[in-house]
Amino acid sequence: MEISLTRAGSFHADKMVPNGHKCAAMHTKIYRYEVSIQATAVRLTPEGYVINNERVQGYFDERWGQLAPAPWDAISCENLALTSAREIGTELVAQGIEVICVNCMIEGSNGARITAKWVPASLSVTKREAPEETQSRPVFGFNE
Repeated sequence: MEISLTRAGSFHADKMVPNGHKCAAMHTKIYRYEVSIQATAVRLTPEGYVINNERVQGYFDERWGQLAPAPWDAISCENLALTSAREIGTELVAQGIEVICVNCMIEGSNGARITAKWVPASLSVTKREAPEETQSRPVFGFNE
């Protein structure tokens, strides 16, 4: 069996340092997101979740939002979506969740919706990530 969780929300990127390639208009600091996680129902958290959906919001607040540990240089909407999908997926796999894919949508300027899809290397037909991309990374929003 498979199961899917979708969580939408927004984050306030007040520690973002704007530059010429930032996501959305220069004055934009609040970003909408939508994350969809598909996994098998073989192994869930002890509580029976793929992930507690509140932890998805925690990820965005701690990684890109008001709780980010330090100022960060702005990146494109595409890179926000790619990085978020990869980091969320990698963390879930590290916790033993059998992830099929993670989709992350970031809303940019003029209603543009940029969506990235991350698939674990074990499910990829072709190698899509360099080995260093599956190494340990800082965990944002996943501490309980």
